[in-house]
Amino acid sequence: MKDFFVSYTSADISWAEWIAWELEAAGYSTIIQAWDFRPGQNFVIDMQKAASEAARTVIVLSEAYLKSAFTQSEWAAAFAQDPTGQEGRIVPVCVGACQPGGVLRAIIYINLVGLDEPAARERLLEGVQAGRSKPDAPPLFPGGGSGEGPRPAFPGQVGGEDATPGPPTPMGPPPPLLGRRALIRGSVAYVATTGLILLASWTGLFSAVGADDWLERRFLAHMQRYLPPPAMNDVVLLRGRDDGGPLGAPGIGWRGAHAEILDALSRAGARVIAFDLHFDEPSPADDEKLVDAIRRASSRNTGVVLGVSGFDAPGGKVRPTLSSGLAAAGVRWGTLWGDATSRRIAVGQRVPGAESARLWIQSESVPVVPSLALAAVMQYDAGPSHPVAAVLRPREDVVEIRVTAGAPLRTIPVDGHLNMIVDVAGAIPAHSYQQIYAQRDVPASLSDFAGKVVVIGYETPDEAWTTAAGATRYKMEVQASAIAQMLRGRFLQRLPPGRQYLVILLMGALGALLRLSPAARRSRRFRIPSLGMPLEVPVALVVAVLAYAFLAFVACKALSTIPRLTYDLAALVLTYAAVGWATRWPLGTRASRAGIGAPIRPQRVA
Repeated sequence: MKDFFVSYTSADISWAEWIAWELEAAGYSTIIQAWDFRPGQNFVIDMQKAASEAARTVIVLSEAYLKSAFTQSEWAAAFAQDPTGQEGRIVPVCVGACQPGGVLRAIIYINLVGLDEPAARERLLEGVQAGRSKPDAPPLFPGGGSGEGPRPAFPGQVGGEDATPGPPTPMGPPPPLLGRRALIRGSVAYVATTGLILLASWTGLFSAVGADDWLERRFLAHMQRYLPPPAMNDVVLLRGRDDGGPLGAPGIGWRGAHAEILDALSRAGARVIAFDLHFDEPSPADDEKLVDAIRRASSRNTGVVLGVSGFDAPGGKVRPTLSSGLAAAGVRWGTLWGDATSRRIAVGQRVPGAESARLWIQSESVPVVPSLALAAVMQYDAGPSHPVAAVLRPREDVVEIRVTAGAPLRTIPVDGHLNMIVDVAGAIPAHSYQQIYAQRDVPASLSDFAGKVVVIGYETPDEAWTTAAGATRYKMEVQASAIAQMLRGRFLQRLPPGRQYLVILLMGALGALLRLSPAARRSRRFRIPSLGMPLEVPVALVVAVLAYAFLAFVACKALSTIPRLTYDLAALVLTYAAVGWATRWPLGTRASRAGIGAPIRPQRVA
């Protein structure tokens, strides 16, 4: 059995379809000629079946309906089953000015005349709900003065038993506050929705599926125009490319040239030389030259760090993926894990194994395997008398560079995966690898490298990435920018977990308040296409999203703090939707096989 049969005349078909749509959106089931009477079916039989089998009949009341010769038979069956109106089987909905007569004159109707869409929707759903319409708040005292006024007269019949009752009064607008049960449902929806968002934030669900990274990349690309560029006074790039010269295409064949470059730069006074390159494949003759050059550079107080693609840890002892000749020499190295397109690098990596897992749970500080950028900064801070180490403080999500037995020298904020957000500089001091190699014996041409961290990389297609503006950049620029940020102590960082959880709760509360507030519920709406049907978006929710975007912009620009955009916006929008669904689910209904909203007792608005 359907909940409602919608009776209307052709002049009011748009009103009939709107009413049926809103009733079904609220969880009721309906029968309406425009949707349910299909070609080939018997109109008279379908009409008789709909009128007799529907629990209630909605009359789309207008002057055209009253003048129609065929509409009376549509609601006559419902009237015959409930002539006194106790079961509320006939629900007139007035959509145009008219004067109902006869039997219809005595039935209270829902008046939608002159209302905008949000107000009409609320009055319609309020009118078909079960039970009384008593407001939660007490009525205002009708007297004008202070103290107790005269007792108000009984607002029913006037003039004794012979008085004639007046015409029924159309139903007024719903009370400004929701009922207690609706508030309880809204609160449950808020707690459930924000609880799920908090769980997703704690587990990194949106990051795992890429949603958080997608939105953050676009936010950072926009913020790049407004953030001051990181200072690059201490970092220089050495770019290698295939220019058709004697060195040929960049690759393993350049390893011998790397040894000569190391000698030249260390003589010029470079502080650290970091190779943003993989040294996995062996080249025995060139590896020996490179090891000797690294030792000579060390004697001149120039640290050298090689990039590696990975490592393993048999028995808890970390071994890099390096060619055997370089690994045997004990050269310093760092991992190259990270994602240039999302502007982040993994500052460090966990050491696999049970012992490492125990330390992560129990210890205040845990050793980590450094990235190339972190290893370069460690070499920058190291000296002959104070070797340094990198440790993670798990409870605070920071990586520290410490003297082996002393206070931390630097603190680097990271996320739960040890990632660091990199503010890639727009312009980085750079030189051509081939040009410096050709001038390696001319000291005057190497003066720019004195006291600097030199990052060496290749401009090859597999190292390139494209910015949102369409510019081509290379992964070595991410490493160079990360090193500059670590040296300067200026970071883009996310909120600590505790504060992030608080923001999620507040955004969820804002979404719930917007949905429960009478003023917000009656705010103007506009429609956007979604999944083949128009989706109504309230202006109040759009304003809230824009206000959040502005606050996120201010936080990033003034505090160098990046909010977790996806989780915050999800808390706002999903809580708004969940609370709306919970409070629009008609009170006094239950879920059944026919769908949510099947009535459990006869309605009493008639």
